[in-house]
Amino acid sequence: LLGLAINDVRWAVDYVFPLTIIANMLLLTSLILINRKKWFEYFGNLFIISLIGLIPGLLNLLDVTDVTWPSATVFTYAVVTLLGMFILPSKSSREEFKRRFHI
Repeated sequence: LLGLAINDVRWAVDYVFPLTIIANMLLLTSLILINRKKWFEYFGNLFIISLIGLIPGLLNLLDVTDVTWPSATVFTYAVVTLLGMFILPSKSSREEFKRRFHI
């Protein structure tokens, strides 16, 4: 809203959006690491925010952003998180994922 009031939304797209996403991803990742027994409660949220984390990378590729490092950082962290979610889990984790998402 502040960006619309001053007619400059570039700073929000360049800094605020990517840094907010990465802060959410870091928070969810730390909650999963701290509460290992209840990781499945945060798994869906982390999956969704990781998918949203791919958007700044897309905006960077489309030259919508002027500053590349926040977008590149959140995109890289989102890709690593998504790969880790599907490569590293144990059999019980996969079963919980199937149960939660009805696959």
